[in-house]
Amino acid sequence: VLGAALDESAGRRDAATSAYRQILEIDPNNVVALNNLAFPLAVHQKMPAEGLVFARRAVTAAPNNPTVLDTLAWIQHLLGDDASAAKLMQEVVRTNTLNPEIRLHAAIVFAAAGQRTPAQTQLAFALKLNPTLANSPDVKQLQAQLAK
Repeated sequence: VLGAALDESAGRRDAATSAYRQILEIDPNNVVALNNLAFPLAVHQKMPAEGLVFARRAVTAAPNNPTVLDTLAWIQHLLGDDASAAKLMQEVVRTNTLNPEIRLHAAIVFAAAGQRTPAQTQLAFALKLNPTLANSPDVKQLQAQLAK
């Protein structure tokens, strides 16, 4: 799995995707491979429906893992199911994760679901954890949306 993660972080997503698929042939319930395959399929390869299958399997295998729950919620958001995504994100933030990217995802999902106050809270927390996120286009767009 580490080799696949290294491929992914180096921008070699196709190699990582292939490696995760190979891992799943050997170990179909490998949570890391399921999660790390779901996200790039949904986000980078613009195939959220296919990513959703792997994300759901990851949540079944690790129902309390905030990273896995975040991936499923984010894919649900990409598919336009913001109500389900927000419900999952409520579980994620209750884990008190200190991952700023997850907190930013929560803020975006809450805003999309019309939950302005939780969105503002999560955005502030994400920026406290990683102030450099303030330069991100996603943050700027969210701030503009929340300022309306």
